[in-house]
Amino acid sequence: MTTLNQTPLIASRFSALEKQLEQLHRLIDNLASENEALRQREKQLLKTCQLLDQKNTKACAQIEAIIAQLKQQTPSSSQT
Repeated sequence: MTTLNQTPLIASRFSALEKQLEQLHRLIDNLASENEALRQREKQLLKTCQLLDQKNTKACAQIEAIIAQLKQQTPSSSQT
């Protein structure tokens, strides 16, 4: 008789566990999707960073070339 009384309790616990498992499964799916989106965003940001670094390096080289040209021009223009 005690097992008959426990059956609804066990069924209720199984139902609660099943709901928790479903919630966990949805959470895992959501986190996996969010993780993938973040990884793609990270890749995009890294590419942008690399591009900006290249542009910065090119700009620095151009500025250094301009400065070198100005230094070469300064002595000859001050003599005239």
